[in-house]
Amino acid sequence: MKIMLLWATIRVDFMKETYNYWIQKAKNPENIDIKIAVNTEEQKNQLLEFKNVLVTNQKHIGTVYPIYLLTKNLELENNDIIIVASDDFYPPENWDEHLINKLNGKSGCYFVNDGYQSVGDLSIKASITMPVMTFDCLCKLNKMLYSLDYHHYYADTELYNNLVDLNLLIDDRINDSLVFEHKNCVSGKRVTDEYDLSYHNHVYLDRDTFNRRQIIDVEDRIKETRGVW
Repeated sequence: MKIMLLWATIRVDFMKETYNYWIQKAKNPENIDIKIAVNTEEQKNQLLEFKNVLVTNQKHIGTVYPIYLLTKNLELENNDIIIVASDDFYPPENWDEHLINKLNGKSGCYFVNDGYQSVGDLSIKASITMPVMTFDCLCKLNKMLYSLDYHHYYADTELYNNLVDLNLLIDDRINDSLVFEHKNCVSGKRVTDEYDLSYHNHVYLDRDTFNRRQIIDVEDRIKETRGVW
């Protein structure tokens, strides 16, 4: 099982620091590949040490569109693992071995303990803040991790609902002591920056989109749309 990191970023220096941390904490770093999406050519030029860097030139700031571009033509073995990494997620020691053990022989998305969301009541609807799934799980989602109807917010909550409805969610957080820490500004674990503030411009639009889309059947939710992009 290979591991592919899909990484959308606008904080290039931050991203490189966090990526190095991921590699340092991996047991088998040679088994890990990465594809990156950035907004501008200038940002790409700051990542010359990476061979797979996509420029999105997107009109809205957010993760939805770059992740769509990274996944739509992605081809891997069915049991390979994809991880939607981000600048403020920090894995535990030997994280790669841990995730391979959790997904070996399975088809689905493993809900990691992000150190932020409650793990006590598994009936509570939640957000997949860091998708970790087998490639065939991505294909069962029509390669639509996040609907293009969203700018940024609520797309990961809809992903949770889609995985539940398609019986693809693997949630063992209550028995899993390893934390992939999400140092989110919302939880006060890092300082809010200009990009965080720009995301907030669309939070209410995305909330309304989420409420509207939840009455749609899951088969229609995972269809590709032009959305806001």
